[in-house]
Amino acid sequence: MLLDPVPEWILRLTLALLWLAAAAHKLRDPAAFRGALEAYRLAPELLAPVLAWTVPCIELCVGVALLAARTRALAGTLGALILVAYGLAIAINLRRGRREIDCGCLGFGRASRISWSLVVRNALLALACLAAGLLAPSTRALAPLDLFTVALGVCGAAFTYLAAEGLIATAQALPRRVQRTSHA
Repeated sequence: MLLDPVPEWILRLTLALLWLAAAAHKLRDPAAFRGALEAYRLAPELLAPVLAWTVPCIELCVGVALLAARTRALAGTLGALILVAYGLAIAINLRRGRREIDCGCLGFGRASRISWSLVVRNALLALACLAAGLLAPSTRALAPLDLFTVALGVCGAAFTYLAAEGLIATAQALPRRVQRTSHA
């Protein structure tokens, strides 16, 4: 299936920005990311320092590689695998009853607890990564108006993602608010 270059570029640029932002916030505070990794209790503690640097470097590479035609398939596949791994890590801990883990999705210290909605979000993002990497773009050249459309599309997708993250955070905080008011 050939994909028109406008939605293809919107998808690739949006995902590239997402991966670059994810890597940046982890690289800004590797100690907090290491703590988040350790909280999941899935990897030996000895690996935490290595993972705290390796994971964001891989995310950075995925973000950059999505932008190049030659590497987009590998980047999309790798991005999907990482998101599935994140989703599995969250699901395992939810099944263990460990819901108070800060996923680090919104930046560390912003109290973004793990939830099933994050598992769904990661699955949808994994599908988007596969689409960005594996759907072949058409050979139609981008016209000047297309570039404007791509820019608007990326902004719209970014705002939609941020709004969804805000809804997830609000939904997570709601049971706590109800619990506090019922004890008053």
